[in-house]
Amino acid sequence: MARAAELAAPVECTAELGERYPVDAVAVYELPDGSRDVVIVNSGPNQDGTVGAISGQLNSQMIRVALDELGPLAVLPAMPLAEFTDAWAVVHGRLGHLRPHPPGRRSLA
Repeated sequence: MARAAELAAPVECTAELGERYPVDAVAVYELPDGSRDVVIVNSGPNQDGTVGAISGQLNSQMIRVALDELGPLAVLPAMPLAEFTDAWAVVHGRLGHLRPHPPGRRSLA
C-alpha cells in the first residue's frame, strides 16, 4: 500500500505542473551550468515528468525538460506613463504649443 502512495505523489505533482505549464506556455529553465534559458513548452508531460520545449538560448532547438525544473517568467510592474487629465493641447515639434482643446473635443484627436 505504501508503494502505491509513493507512485501517486509524483503523478499528482506532474499533473499540477502540467496544468501550470501547458503547451505554448513560456517558462524559465535553469541549465545544468547555472545559466537560464527561456523556453516554450511544445508538448504535454510524459510519464517521466518531462516535456518537449523550444529553447531560446539554443537557437530554437527542441530539448526535453523536467517540469519541476521550470519556473515562471519574472513579471515587471506596470509603469504609469503620466497622470491622466481631461485637458490637452496640440504641440508641434518646431512651432511649439499651437492651441489648447477643451475636454469635449477629445474625439477629434
